[in-house]
Amino acid sequence: MKRTLGAALAALAGAVIALGSGEAAAMNLSIDDATIDEVGDLSLDISEIFMPPRTEVRYIGYARAVATFVCVNQRGRPLGGLHNERRVIMPIDDELLARADFRGNVRATLTLSIQDHIPEINCPARTYAQLARIVYTNILVQRPGVFTTGRDVAREFIPTVRLRLDRGR
Repeated sequence: MKRTLGAALAALAGAVIALGSGEAAAMNLSIDDATIDEVGDLSLDISEIFMPPRTEVRYIGYARAVATFVCVNQRGRPLGGLHNERRVIMPIDDELLARADFRGNVRATLTLSIQDHIPEINCPARTYAQLARIVYTNILVQRPGVFTTGRDVAREFIPTVRLRLDRGR
């Protein structure tokens, strides 16, 4: 019993020291929601508490985007074959300047856009490249001395695999 109590007290003391050393600030910054819009951009709803009132804070967001593009015809239907599909891995980052309210709370949306990072994709004549699926991983938001991470998010825009059912005809 004494060993268990001693271990618990040591763990509690370590947690108090960690909180006092700046790790508590990391617990105040969070990614509340992560969504992907209709063009594939990632929006991160962030919040932070216990900031000095009305101070400006610069947040930097990072993520790894894995995007799958497919060549589609004029009707928007994907062409078959692996040569009409391209998977691209892109590091994405952006920053946001936000202001704490009079209580010291920050609520803001940081958007990471893939639009400037999309490579040129060659498709056959009379077809064009379309974003089919995107997955964001390694999501991170930071400001000097503090950071937080987010869960992976994905969105399917058009199916990349088409099944054809043969009814015996």
